[in-house]
Amino acid sequence: MAGTVNHIGDQSFSGNLTPSGRVIVPMGEIGYVNMTGTLVTISALSDGSTNLVKAAPVTALSAGCFQFDNGGADNGRLRYTGATTKMFHCAVTVSFDGEGAGTNVYVFAITKNGVAMSGCKVLQSIAAVGDIQSTALHCMAELATNDYIELYVGNTTDTDDITIKSMNIFALGM
Repeated sequence: MAGTVNHIGDQSFSGNLTPSGRVIVPMGEIGYVNMTGTLVTISALSDGSTNLVKAAPVTALSAGCFQFDNGGADNGRLRYTGATTKMFHCAVTVSFDGEGAGTNVYVFAITKNGVAMSGCKVLQSIAAVGDIQSTALHCMAELATNDYIELYVGNTTDTDDITIKSMNIFALGM
């Protein structure tokens, strides 16, 4: 209704908003796909919070990113370069193959500046080598200039490694 003032948090707006064309919001994405994969070496057992290792395959920054870059290297990092601190929907999709014998339970975590974010973890069981599995993670994170997100992984069963076959890291500012 024209003239009505609405409030969201500490912000208010009036009137109607009708976007025309692309709505410009911070958005970034990196990706990796390789049938051979990239080995992530796990040297210590994880309890789900400790001994997590960065998944660092050679990633590519997607075209059309706005206020994001790769942090200076194509190694699994998505860095926010915008000037305004914002909330972001962060998503990771990963496919992987376990190493060693028997069943392993791996923990995947989206990290902000190398620290696993609360509520941004997934556990995935994989039976043996050659049994490619996938999982997805979604969470909300507040990012300031030069904050970055990455994917870390640990093994909660033993120290068997994992091979990353594909990975996509995405962030959309709200």
